[in-house]
Amino acid sequence: MDTLVTSNVLRPGVVGLAKSLAAQLAPEGITVNVVCPGYFRTERVEELARDLAKRRGIEPEQVVAEWEAGVPARRLGDPAELGDFVAFLASERASYLTGATIQIDGGYVRGLM
Repeated sequence: MDTLVTSNVLRPGVVGLAKSLAAQLAPEGITVNVVCPGYFRTERVEELARDLAKRRGIEPEQVVAEWEAGVPARRLGDPAELGDFVAFLASERASYLTGATIQIDGGYVRGLM
């Protein structure tokens, strides 16, 4: 995908805000976490693939295949997977999970933090 300057600048601020809110709200039983999704097969991703394919003179499926090849899981995520994970975060079973930044990206981000 093209560089995402605005979102790349804002992400650290969102994570910092979430960390502060998690500490502040934990005594009240409120959890705050950050979910960092990778490539998911959404209408927006399909639109981006079409736009990039048009600029490069190739088929959108070829662009998607290139993106998939860059993900260790070798596929784009299913939006239902993301939804299920977020539902878990909102559940009582995740009541001790707060202040976390979690990638759900098929192994795409390889950083330790």
